[in-house]
Amino acid sequence: MRVLITGAGGFLGTRLARALVARGSLVGPSGRTAPITELVLADRRAPEALALPAGSGIRLRSMETDVADPAAPAALLDDDVDSVFPLAATLTVESETDFARGLAVNLHGLLALLEALRLRGKAPRLVFTSSLAAFGGPLPEVVGDGVPLTPQTSYGTQKAIGELLIDDYARHGFVDGRCLRLPIVMTRHAGAQAPPPGSVVPTVSGAIAAIVGDRLLGRDVVCPLAPDTRIAAASAERVVDALIAVHDLPAEAFGHTRAMNLPSLSLTLAELADASERVAEGAGARVGAMRWQPEPRFQLAVDQWPKRFESARASRAGIRADASADEIVAAYLRDNPRALA
Repeated sequence: MRVLITGAGGFLGTRLARALVARGSLVGPSGRTAPITELVLADRRAPEALALPAGSGIRLRSMETDVADPAAPAALLDDDVDSVFPLAATLTVESETDFARGLAVNLHGLLALLEALRLRGKAPRLVFTSSLAAFGGPLPEVVGDGVPLTPQTSYGTQKAIGELLIDDYARHGFVDGRCLRLPIVMTRHAGAQAPPPGSVVPTVSGAIAAIVGDRLLGRDVVCPLAPDTRIAAASAERVVDALIAVHDLPAEAFGHTRAMNLPSLSLTLAELADASERVAEGAGARVGAMRWQPEPRFQLAVDQWPKRFESARASRAGIRADASADEIVAAYLRDNPRALA
């Protein structure tokens, strides 16, 4: 099997690539499990090489490609692919402040890729990462798979359009598409990519992730959100496991739409901060100081997103939420062993 990941140098892309290398196989277009023979990792900067386990039969290929470039699909699909994970995206704040770039990456880039796959006629499995930002406005207390998409941001709108495109391409048999709507993923800005101590991270997810990641590295954090802000969150471990699980599901598991929510933990930012402090105290380590300084542009975006995120489809497939804030912190520590050092 030949597998393509765009955005492979990013937070989720690097973790997904490592997980696929460790796993070594996926369910192929035939519905049978098959070994991964080649993993193509594409990003605006060529992703760093991964370590392969002894005896691995996987060939790794790293490519420098901007999905906003109209020539990108031809470069990425110089050979046929069996599975595609299009993870390249601009996030909420960037898509609001640079509307043209958001369209070029999140919408036009996806459409160009889908068109290139259609013209090749091979119908690979494609797993698209949508977002809870595809919902918005007045929402029920619990947001399930069937709640109408009413996004209130450009990013959410682009993700909602992406879902509709993939539904239609799948209906025609051009791709075997699946969409997983992600909550706020923990923890994005930690380690080498962390911002300077005490700074406000210029993305919503990064601002929340810093409550765990930066503080467990001993950095002080200023959060641009109120402590009682309730969010739907998931660890990167849960997200990567779910992406692979959704890829391997049979098409009939989806019903009339190819989209499902990722079941997520509902918690406040204060609860997340407390969990970080408990873990640091248990390890006898210093945790960074926490200061709350709400900013309207961040608060408004988060307040319109689902607070409780569930999915009957995902639950039937055995996909579960993190059990607690402490579990999310523990997952971060497994991924960042130098924290609390």
